[in-house]
Amino acid sequence: MTNPWQRLTHGLRNTTGALRRALVGIKAAPEDLDALEEHLLAADLGPRLTADLMDHLRRDRSGQPSKALRTKLEEILRPVQKPLPRLPASGAPLVMMVVGINGSGKTATVGKIAGHWRKAADSSSAVVVAAADTFRAAAIEQVQLWAQRAGAQFVSLGERSDSAAVAFQAVREAHENGARGVLIDTAGRVHNNRPLMDELGKIDRAVGKAHGAPADEVVIVLDSTVGQNALAQVEAFASVVTISGMVISKLDGSARGGTVVALAHRFGIPIYGLGLGEGLEDLAPFEASAFAAALVGQDAAADSETAF
Repeated sequence: MTNPWQRLTHGLRNTTGALRRALVGIKAAPEDLDALEEHLLAADLGPRLTADLMDHLRRDRSGQPSKALRTKLEEILRPVQKPLPRLPASGAPLVMMVVGINGSGKTATVGKIAGHWRKAADSSSAVVVAAADTFRAAAIEQVQLWAQRAGAQFVSLGERSDSAAVAFQAVREAHENGARGVLIDTAGRVHNNRPLMDELGKIDRAVGKAHGAPADEVVIVLDSTVGQNALAQVEAFASVVTISGMVISKLDGSARGGTVVALAHRFGIPIYGLGLGEGLEDLAPFEASAFAAALVGQDAAADSETAF
């Protein structure tokens, strides 16, 4: 498998080349820094964060704006660098709900996390994947395929069944059968559709009844190519469920990457992984130093220290 961080570096170079060139040619004169601002905005850092970064660069006296920017980006990103939760060795299973809008990459992320859990845990440890997206055409079959690839157990009540009932059944079976982890693939929903968001709350309550406590983790999957709209998605979902972590998908293609920094800056929610491809193992741990390096056009692979 190609080093995923090489793919990240390559992907971001396709979209942040102007920023990289501006940093290489800058002389730290006031007019040069002013010209840099538009490149930061084009990298999807957003107006609020861009303003903060520009203030920092104007105050910096090192004469190395590229280094100063990377250091500041890493400072913002470091607090949200968290590992994907591990399965418990005993006791109740870890229950994770996966949420997000349509097309964000939720189902693929569920499969990748299931695969990681199965690989990291004892081979006898069971992981349950629940198909709680019961209305989208072929959704159940897609979840089942990913579960099979990951070697996970699969729970479904069929098309057009009640999503909350699916989640309840999966958690209950996991408790009864001694499974170590449960992943609930929820239906994609437009974040400004209140009835669908309310349904998500119903699923959350069903999990609580079966688990004896709220879901241990609620992870939102965010498509990195949507730019600043990702921030509105987090706000909308957080109004219904308590988001404990994020996975940022599609970073190996046309994403500009700055949205990741903006999310960290605004919310401080842990980033559990980055989607860097379509394979079962293409979920990389988030590393602040490597990501900051890639964003300013340096080699992220050289800074990567860990792997799932």
